[in-house]
Amino acid sequence: MINPILVLVKSSTAPANDKVVYESLDNSHDIFTIDLNNSDVVQLTNTNVDNKDPTWSPDGTKIAFVKGNEDDIYVMGAEDGEQGGLQRLTFNGDHDRAPSWS
Repeated sequence: MINPILVLVKSSTAPANDKVVYESLDNSHDIFTIDLNNSDVVQLTNTNVDNKDPTWSPDGTKIAFVKGNEDDIYVMGAEDGEQGGLQRLTFNGDHDRAPSWS
């Protein structure tokens, strides 16, 4: 098993500077957070498709990311991840990348 901390890519720091969300290069690219105060790691996605390019919402409550073979943009809760439900934002068939908040 690969330690997700050792192979992190595409990271983003939370607005409060207390956590980092990142894409791990495990069997499929899953998304994790690490608490910078106590090093606790939380896995937010656990799927058979790639989850990429995570980024925090300005208020730190949500994470936007790119998911699946179609590379559509989704949003999930920063605390409960995909278990709390996903909101799909794009349906255009394009390969969307690098979501950002305004």
